[in-house]
Amino acid sequence: MAPTFPLEDAEIKRRVMTARLLHPLTVGVGLGCVALALFLRGGIFGFLALAAIGVAGLAAWWKNHGARLEAKVIQAMILESNEAQDRKLAGIVARYRRLRLYHYASALGKFILLKKQIEKELHKDEILTEDKKQIDSLVDQICAAVCRQFAKLSELDRATAATLTSGDSTQLKTLEKTRTEVLERIMHAYNTVHETYQHLSHTSTPPPLAHAQATNTTTSADVDKIISQLEDENRINRAVRERLKILPPLPEDADFGIFEEPPPQLESE
Repeated sequence: MAPTFPLEDAEIKRRVMTARLLHPLTVGVGLGCVALALFLRGGIFGFLALAAIGVAGLAAWWKNHGARLEAKVIQAMILESNEAQDRKLAGIVARYRRLRLYHYASALGKFILLKKQIEKELHKDEILTEDKKQIDSLVDQICAAVCRQFAKLSELDRATAATLTSGDSTQLKTLEKTRTEVLERIMHAYNTVHETYQHLSHTSTPPPLAHAQATNTTTSADVDKIISQLEDENRINRAVRERLKILPPLPEDADFGIFEEPPPQLESE
């Protein structure tokens, strides 16, 4: 599954064209041309003449209203993508519950809730900016990294259980140290995502997010801070993932391979 951004231009154009063709105005003009041609008995040439006038009128109308339709199409595509990601994440939560790993399920569920709240704040209007796309993608990457970290915890739990009867205290200390580090990364990631939501929901200076396209203003300090913190979080997550050998991502999908990968199948108690 691909991240939400970048959206496919070809798909946007296809959906916009479909929406135009099925729009009540387009259908009405087409039926009107047919009805008027039959009423005036103008034959095929009369119909073609009326159709040309209708097409010209529609082109002029869509020139003034097409941008709003495209914005609605883009918002629909963003919503579909985010909902698909949430379903994948919810599936992982459900599997942890089935494995009786309720603490992991609960913690990951809180990440999903924050992700939804942030996306709601980002896309509550129909204006899409580069800042919004970047924040959305960075939060998605953090959630994907956290899923990998929970999977690593499951692996460490299983290794620790085996070590308890081995008499190898050095190995036990190593596992506990690694487990603590992963837990701290998850906690730090949650704090970063939560702070992002707090900034977005309480900021008193939203113009760079809400009106950047209209005013061409520079990014505010608040938005710069949000993006910087999210980028730092992802940078650290990548370093930890490589060092601790946490489920490397697939080359073709950056950090999003986790959405297709089930957590380790542990023996339930």
